[in-house]
Amino acid sequence: MPGGSRVHAGVGDCLRGELMTGDGLTLLLVDQGRGMFGAQRVLLRLAPLLVARGITPVLGSPPGLDLALQWQAAGFGFHELDIPLDHSIRTQGDTGPISVARLAREAAGVPRAVGAIARGAAETGADVVLANAHWTHLDAALAGLSGRVPTLLYLHEQSVPGFGTRLRRLACTLARGAIAVSADVAEQVKGGPRTTVVPNGVDIGMFHPTGADPATRRELGAQPGDILVTALTRLDPVKRIEDLIDAVAGISDPRVRLAVAGATSQYPDYAAEVTARAERMLGGRVRFVGERSDVPAVLNASDVVAHCGTVEGMPLGLLEAQACGIPVVAYRAAGVPQIVADGETGFVVPALDVGTLRAALARLTQDATLRERLGAQGRRRVVDGFSLTAQADRVAARVRAEVA
Repeated sequence: MPGGSRVHAGVGDCLRGELMTGDGLTLLLVDQGRGMFGAQRVLLRLAPLLVARGITPVLGSPPGLDLALQWQAAGFGFHELDIPLDHSIRTQGDTGPISVARLAREAAGVPRAVGAIARGAAETGADVVLANAHWTHLDAALAGLSGRVPTLLYLHEQSVPGFGTRLRRLACTLARGAIAVSADVAEQVKGGPRTTVVPNGVDIGMFHPTGADPATRRELGAQPGDILVTALTRLDPVKRIEDLIDAVAGISDPRVRLAVAGATSQYPDYAAEVTARAERMLGGRVRFVGERSDVPAVLNASDVVAHCGTVEGMPLGLLEAQACGIPVVAYRAAGVPQIVADGETGFVVPALDVGTLRAALARLTQDATLRERLGAQGRRRVVDGFSLTAQADRVAARVRAEVA
């Protein structure tokens, strides 16, 4: 709907005849991510907890996205926004040179997005706007200024150093403040006291050890007796999936298999390249299974979970894996050392060090007793320090502070 927006109730609302609402404070959550990545899953899981804390969450996004469909099916309010879906200012993924033509195209689209978000805030009666996706931050900050609505930015990961970081700092300066998932993310934008650090949390009732389902293991490419390394990740350049492929290929044990669950956000060429690389180097020992809706089952079917992202915040998948009692191996980036106790719940290795990554994976895949011990300690760590209720309490408190 060019230039406009529409309000929808969710599917659940149609069945119950009522909206899932709080007691008077409306929060417009702005997102345009095509898939259900960590940032989108955070919103969906926080929504009912925000309602319980007296906040009515309304999702503002283009229609038909995975988050929008699941959000409406869960019974939460949805507001259709005419904001762009695809963004890129560089010629090669996240690290290539900036394209003047693409930068000009992005700049030309800003007024449209700002206007749509400002209208959305007015039409929903939003007391606060929370911009959830990286590409919505600057647009939402400007919309908040034009509509005089307090606007917060949810910073789920570090931005790519350089121009992207400068844009994010500008957005944080224009917005009322930000919520960052880790201290490293907050430090990158130099947000000071206006940036609140709220670590990600996990629903420990949803994510808990259940044992491996044989059918799920077969779908992931593992047969009885195999040792399954799983990565739940976007197929994007900053996730360094090629490093994981190289590391697993260097492990001579033919029982070690690799499953990659996820899709690309907007890098189909990179996704095709890493898929071809994996098939060339690992053959039948690797399987790309796309996005999965059964994340707890996928994690419980795994023996080790690996994550090679270099531009991070606080990877939700690593917390969820540990909540399921699965040991993890990850590159040292942003909030990773905060959630993975090196040598106790998994291994944290230097970023881009494929040799050390391979050694850590080899150690875990060859020692079932070590996997069991680290997995149990990981479960305790998440239960004790990373609950979803604590995350919801702190997000709700920051939102309420903007209208106090």
